[in-house]
Formats: sequence, structure tokens, C-alpha cells
Amino acid sequence: MAILGVGKQSAMIFFNWPDVATALLKQRGIHTGWWKVGLQFEQHGGNFKVPTSKTHFQLVPGVVSTIVNINLTEVSEDHVDPLCVDAAVVNPRQNIIVPSVH
Repeated sequence: MAILGVGKQSAMIFFNWPDVATALLKQRGIHTGWWKVGLQFEQHGGNFKVPTSKTHFQLVPGVVSTIVNINLTEVSEDHVDPLCVDAAVVNPRQNIIVPSVH
């Protein structure tokens, strides 16, 4: 069994939420603030045909939840939790040294 964020098992690679936030911050070039991964869901209701035996079905009401998107949400310092990452730490701004011309 793979631990979240470590290793590879079968054809799946596991990531923890702070690792995902770090990758997204780097991809977007964000260097400041506390951030966490968020998900936007939609729910759709309907009637679903479910099996009650090998040959019989019953119609029941139900809900299907879908993930519409994944987002980065900036978090104020007083609401930081273990799923948050500090962009200044995980994606520090690179200092560019420009040589002086004599």
C-alpha cells in the first residue's frame, strides 16, 4: 500500500493535497500567500434503476455529485490548516543577479 504523496503502486501515483497545491502554485507562478486546493461540486438529482436481484430492478431517487473543477483558494493566516501551503516557502521568488557593467 502506498502512502499518500510517496511512491508508486501499480499504475497509480499518489499525491497529498499540499503536494497538489505546491504544483499548482509553481505552474501559476504564485510566490506569496497561504493557499489550499479547493473543489467545486455540482449535484444532479434523478431516478436511478438499481438491481434488487440478478433479474429485478427498482427505481429509486438519488443524487450524483460531479467535480466541476479544481482550484487554488487563498487562505488568511488566521485560517491556515495542515492542508495549506505557504507559497513563499514552496515556490520562493528567484533572485536574479544582474552583473554590473564597468
